[in-house]
Amino acid sequence: MNRLKELREGKGLKQKDMASFLGKTPQAYSLYELGQRNIDNNSLSKLASFFDVTIEYLLGAEDYSSGMANSEKTCLNHGALTKKERPEIKKLLDAISDLDSEQVMMLAELVVSLRRK
Repeated sequence: MNRLKELREGKGLKQKDMASFLGKTPQAYSLYELGQRNIDNNSLSKLASFFDVTIEYLLGAEDYSSGMANSEKTCLNHGALTKKERPEIKKLLDAISDLDSEQVMMLAELVVSLRRK
């Protein structure tokens, strides 16, 4: 999870700062950055919001860091979807929040592969 380290250092924060923010030990957070421990879904969501990136970006499934809030705003509020589609997308986003980090990664890989078709 080198992206976590890059994002953290970009804000001038220490691992202990991030660990405290997540309610984890500094050792646990260090293992997240090293990719030696899976991040629970709640922490993954907090990190994405904190750094204003998508979960997919944190997990390495996206090559760019578009802000999560901006993506949602674009899709849900600016006419990218029809009124009929918006509730379905909101249901999908809610369902994703119940997935663990491995399942989120699998879903992100699926979405990336669908985009390529």
